[in-house]
Amino acid sequence: LAFSAAYPARVHGWVVLRCVNRRDVPVAGSWRAGRALAEATLARLDETPLSPLVVRDRVIDFEAPPQEIVTVLARWAEPD
Repeated sequence: LAFSAAYPARVHGWVVLRCVNRRDVPVAGSWRAGRALAEATLARLDETPLSPLVVRDRVIDFEAPPQEIVTVLARWAEPD
């Protein structure tokens, strides 16, 4: 997977994480954050949410289809 982008989403409190699978086979990927995450979802390029993803503290796992751009929307957990 090749990093493509990371930037604040249009919806306050969320961040866009984007990568590209340049291979001709599906690839398992993970985003690892420096702080706890509350939730994440797969999204279209225009940031329309598609389906929720499992978040394990600071890790978001996902599957990248062959030759596809994968967009993930993530929301940080509230600090303690």
